[in-house]
Amino acid sequence: MNIEGTYTLQASPGQVWQCLMDQQVLQQIIPGIERIEQVATHCFQVSVQLKNDPFQGLYQGQLTLSELHYPYHYRLTLEGDEEAPIHGTGSIHLNSQEQTTVIAYKGTLQLGKRTLSLKPSIIKGAAKLFLQQLFSGLAAYLQQTYPTEVAKKQATGSILLLSEVATPGVVPPPSIFQKITQSFHLGHGDRELELLWEKRLRRMSMLSGLLFLVWLGTRLPRTR
Repeated sequence: MNIEGTYTLQASPGQVWQCLMDQQVLQQIIPGIERIEQVATHCFQVSVQLKNDPFQGLYQGQLTLSELHYPYHYRLTLEGDEEAPIHGTGSIHLNSQEQTTVIAYKGTLQLGKRTLSLKPSIIKGAAKLFLQQLFSGLAAYLQQTYPTEVAKKQATGSILLLSEVATPGVVPPPSIFQKITQSFHLGHGDRELELLWEKRLRRMSMLSGLLFLVWLGTRLPRTR
């Protein structure tokens, strides 16, 4: 099964790279991580307990990083043990865009017999949710570690993953479009996607209002 996607972070490629190579940071941001132990250079023994279907269960294996080109690219390979046969390979690209870093990931994942009866779309959706949680955790860690840099980037109007802030100490109430977006999970927890959906809903609302006015105009009696 092929998996690919992107995620935007408010940090430089160097800062993101340092986090992805730091064993203690990975311990904090990987969903369900129980153990991560370095056994060789760029090689880790990992144990992850997942609670959500269809991946529910304990996964253990060896994670190996290769083809490291600081701070923009590396490859990774995951080999599971016999009890939880899982195999995955992929590549990570860190692309600098203005004052943000876009992570582009692409790879293949094989989960063994436990998921043979499931539709590929379900497996792919669950895998993307796992990655979404991982990158959200990374974004939160970066915000705590480099708060000054994040504040500067917010002021320049860069694409934001964090909540919008008005005057200090005053949190604006959510708009009707934000409530709809979050109620129906249109952005899957990604603030960047939620903002895009809010913009779409706002445009649809304006178009609907315009069409209503046109329709109303055709129903009004004409003055002779």
